[in-house]
Amino acid sequence: MIQGIDWVGIVGAVSGLSASVAWVLRAVRRPKLKISGGPHAQNWHFQGTATVWRFVSLEVISSKGNTASRCVGRVSILRHPANVTILGREYAVHWADVPYSGRSTGAEPVDIWGVSQRLDVAFTTPNMSGQAMLAIPVALYSAWNYSTVIPQAVLPSGDYVLKVEVSCENGRGDTRVIRLTSPQQWQSLAAEEMVVRSKLRRRGNRLYFEKTYLPKSGG
Repeated sequence: MIQGIDWVGIVGAVSGLSASVAWVLRAVRRPKLKISGGPHAQNWHFQGTATVWRFVSLEVISSKGNTASRCVGRVSILRHPANVTILGREYAVHWADVPYSGRSTGAEPVDIWGVSQRLDVAFTTPNMSGQAMLAIPVALYSAWNYSTVIPQAVLPSGDYVLKVEVSCENGRGDTRVIRLTSPQQWQSLAAEEMVVRSKLRRRGNRLYFEKTYLPKSGG
């Protein structure tokens, strides 16, 4: 055996390098959700019926080609009309093609791979006037089965700034900020992507960042 060589140290270094390479490969292969399109506002005809609702939705893909497991979409209300009282700030919303659920809480996880998945954010129906609704599963269920509204989901007419977040159990997520216009007439439901601008302000001895939300098309 060759003298003076620290074989234990060499073996340890190689093992450490192998572990580092394995960690990098796992990180590289982890799915990354990407909001690839939207917000889209469009009328949807329910197959086999004369029913037409209007939805605002986003398209979500797994950008690295691997399956993103148990993906969830959530909406947070960042700003709302001054005359509106909201009953909650954050809600799980509905993935298209998942059957409507009467559960009052909880999300509807889906796996995303290969093709994009549509995430419904808000909707209106012909029997609504002066309001939209967040696409909470139980709100969709109640509107479809009973033509009733869920108070937590109601967005009275006006402009709202919403943060839409998508996440999965085995990878990274994505975020998009949109302005949702809840209409007087159900066919006028609309949305556009927003960008966030932060400006440093002073209030007395305290410094803080003031956020401004601007349309991406003009931002």
